[in-house]
Amino acid sequence: MVGAQYYYIRHYHPAVLLGYIAVLEGYPPDVELARRAAELTGYPIEAFRTLRKHAHLDPHHKQDLDDALDGMSFDENLHGLIRANGLQTMHRLIQLMDEVLTESLSSLLATELVVS
Repeated sequence: MVGAQYYYIRHYHPAVLLGYIAVLEGYPPDVELARRAAELTGYPIEAFRTLRKHAHLDPHHKQDLDDALDGMSFDENLHGLIRANGLQTMHRLIQLMDEVLTESLSSLLATELVVS
């Protein structure tokens, strides 16, 4: 996800990064997500400290970013690139979560088969 941001900044416009930021800062994790993720994956809760921290720190960031974007004047092409980057970021996050959960569930099932 991060590598794509360098590409957008270099080949399009630095403001395209706002789509990425909007996703990561605008939709903070639920306070229970870290606990559920640790439970589902078998990783220690400490592995999810960033999720826990952002759940408490970020609840108002979406409104702050919306207000900032409303005050900026971008042409329609740049707005489209910002939106596309946000959607692409969401898609990558979904893929990442799917990979983590699939890998973790596969590991748990393999462990249970060996123990059984």
